[in-house]
Amino acid sequence: MSESQDIPPPVTALERVNVAPVAIARPVGGSSHQIVVAPREGCSVASAVCGLTAIVPMISQLAGLGLGVAGLIRIRRARRRGVHLRGTGWAVAGLCSSGLVLACWIAVFAIFLVVGATFAKTAGGLQSALQPIQAIENIK
Repeated sequence: MSESQDIPPPVTALERVNVAPVAIARPVGGSSHQIVVAPREGCSVASAVCGLTAIVPMISQLAGLGLGVAGLIRIRRARRRGVHLRGTGWAVAGLCSSGLVLACWIAVFAIFLVVGATFAKTAGGLQSALQPIQAIENIK
């Protein structure tokens, strides 16, 4: 019997979904082993990119939150089917960064509203205080 008939090649979950191996390593000794890297969930990476970049303020963070949740759901469903997908860390990073940046944008807009309302009140008070002075200048 030859060596190829003695040991059947291992079957991984990735071969069931027709994923090509990333690299083939041929160690000294004659046998060949495939190094297979699990695919990464695309929504997870997109979530991290949207969370860390503010291409369109607030909208890209909202998209990052949605993509992060979608990525985690897709990873969980794939694992229930027996397929291992990577990207959980990317999805969590995208959710955290999107949430943090979105909270910062909301805080910035809240500060602008408070400061704008304060200046509006102050400007209204100044107008009423300046009316007697303007009336005196008009008399001259």
